[in-house]
Amino acid sequence: MLKLTSEERLALLLSVLGDEASSAAFKSMNPTRAKYVKQLLGEFQADPPSREEVEYVVEDFNHYFSFAMETLEPHIRESSSAASDSSSATGKSKTIPSGSEPVVTYFEPIESTGDPVDDLNRLDPYQIAAALGQDHPKTIALVLRKLKTPLAAAVLEELSESSRSDAVVFMSQESTVPEKIVQQVLQSTFEKANSVSCRKQHVDQAQVLAELMRSLSKPMRNQLMERLQEEDPELVVALRAKLYVFEDLLRLDDRDVQKILGEVETDILIVALQKADEELVQRLLNNLSKRARQTIEEEMEYKSNVDQVEIDEARQKLVEALGRLDESGDVTLN
Repeated sequence: MLKLTSEERLALLLSVLGDEASSAAFKSMNPTRAKYVKQLLGEFQADPPSREEVEYVVEDFNHYFSFAMETLEPHIRESSSAASDSSSATGKSKTIPSGSEPVVTYFEPIESTGDPVDDLNRLDPYQIAAALGQDHPKTIALVLRKLKTPLAAAVLEELSESSRSDAVVFMSQESTVPEKIVQQVLQSTFEKANSVSCRKQHVDQAQVLAELMRSLSKPMRNQLMERLQEEDPELVVALRAKLYVFEDLLRLDDRDVQKILGEVETDILIVALQKADEELVQRLLNNLSKRARQTIEEEMEYKSNVDQVEIDEARQKLVEALGRLDESGDVTLN
């Protein structure tokens, strides 16, 4: 039987299914795992898997999919029936909550091969990071040295900032730990990591809905926003805060950019443009008078040390102005 980690099986399957399926799959993964799987997918594209590996993964997927459908079918029918009854009784559909809802990823314990290095390299990055979270950075470095590079990088991203930086320092130094101790540490880490059964993540449902709204035409979006305002005013507030982003200013023509600039104070603009993309900076400055532009450029140099919190707050003022004018029809996003 072929020995492939869950990420390797997933990357191999996605290489078979193609770009559309891969794109949809990555959207549903946590960012760290998605990054790791993308690295593996790139490796498979550079060095295509054997026919045996492809057949193994596809067959494994078919078995799992068939089992899942057989298991879930009664629950799907029951849920559909309950939803239908509820809809008939209330006459209303439930809106997406404006807060965050937990999404749980479950991990199945794997059977040890007797080789802790091989075993660790078959686990999810989160499991390993959870097992190492309270360990000394020197211990973390010892374990990371034994992991495949993409996996080690993914584990590092899961660690706290202090543990991450300290561990990297120890990784740069030569290890003097006896091999027997190393093996004991690896085995202990594997056992702890393998016992991590799940990970709870929170998905911002307002952000998901905002991204959907952004893809709709303005008339349809306004109609839905009016309906949501009746059902859940708090959700509408959260949506408006996420519906527009600072980079949307690039989607305006020059006349509309000038309207936005007229809605904000000069001090706000100076701070908002700090550390911004050069294309966006020039687009806004080009829509100012020569004298106003010169003044703002001088002030930007003077205030170059402003912190990120202030920058974000200033940009939000511009975004709010954009939202107001777009919804009123005074500007048009291209």
